[in-house]
Amino acid sequence: MSGRPRAVDKAAVLQVIHDSVTVSPSELAKSLSVARAAVYRRMKEIKQEEIDQALGIITEGELKPSEMEWELFQKFPDVKKYIETLQYVRKNTATYTRKRVRMLFRVCVLLKSKPSALTPQMAADLLIRIRKGEVEIGEYDFRMGMRVWFGYRGINGALLTNLGLDSDNSGEDRSHLKFTREQRAAFMRVVENWTRLNWSNGKTTIPFADESYLGAAMRFLPKFLYYTGTRIGREENDNKTGALNVLWENVTIQPEMVIIKVVDKGKRGGITWFKQLVGDAKADFDRFTQRTANMPKPIRMFPFKVRHVRAFFKAAYREAGIPEKLWKSLPLHIWRHTAVQDLLYATHFNYELAAQILGWESTEVMKKGYGKMPDEERTIGLMEAMGFPVVKEKREFLFS
Repeated sequence: MSGRPRAVDKAAVLQVIHDSVTVSPSELAKSLSVARAAVYRRMKEIKQEEIDQALGIITEGELKPSEMEWELFQKFPDVKKYIETLQYVRKNTATYTRKRVRMLFRVCVLLKSKPSALTPQMAADLLIRIRKGEVEIGEYDFRMGMRVWFGYRGINGALLTNLGLDSDNSGEDRSHLKFTREQRAAFMRVVENWTRLNWSNGKTTIPFADESYLGAAMRFLPKFLYYTGTRIGREENDNKTGALNVLWENVTIQPEMVIIKVVDKGKRGGITWFKQLVGDAKADFDRFTQRTANMPKPIRMFPFKVRHVRAFFKAAYREAGIPEKLWKSLPLHIWRHTAVQDLLYATHFNYELAAQILGWESTEVMKKGYGKMPDEERTIGLMEAMGFPVVKEKREFLFS
């Protein structure tokens, strides 16, 4: 029966906010059996103090549920000043600034604390939980994020170091961390075995046996990350970037090549790349599609949550006997580091080719991270250009 949407009064909205502990117009509309627009209009008439009261008594330093949204968090006066200081006073890049503020946001939401109420001891206690594996946050990024925030607030660096919030990364340049072929093979053996059954580590469960597509997708994911150099991304990110947001509708299959449209992050937002799978990479893709030929295909090629992939990979690395120092600080991004080092070596350090294949905006960034062309490669290249006969070592860009 058509007609005007059913109205909803202010008292009813406040009651559902209290009962369901949410301020999402969509969730409230479902509970009230009314249109979302009706709830949205009524919400605009309700004062924030009334919403907070409906949500329950909250201490002065506690983050309110209505404040646990990224857009609202950035508008806090102290957060706005923090952003301005990082970007305009200290001249940090927008990417660096966003990374630090995002970490602050994650910590505040996790601890339900306003930024101004966050203390070094609270951060130190959280660090212990991270090291125990109870919280899925990268330790190094967490420590750096907290050091920058507390440093901005004038807290002594020595105090932070004593609490474990230091900036040490074992003196190692993370861009040179990589998996060898042997380590990749050991990892894949574990993945092949574990994806035959439902997998759980006690906190995270992936129903591989119940949903066969998930097993096939997880077995192909490491090879996709390697052959395309794509960042993992997040399934819920705003720009829909990374491997977890690759759509089946953006896959073009040709006799000798597969072309996949990928949006990956860049300095100014998402950048579109057309990643090519040929040779062994295409063979791996073909096996994946053959295994899933009679299964319903989801919209996303890899329908996982990033925290589930991270937990699964880390457990598989341990089972495969891969040293933790290789992957602890970047359990997913290490595939991009591995790929670029292997491809540079296989192409005799053709930076432009590697950048285009794996998705680098600038060859200068690549050279800074992975080093310039070795002298012997430069000499061989020059001799070849001058017409001298040269013998180049055959090298291959292969997962295994």
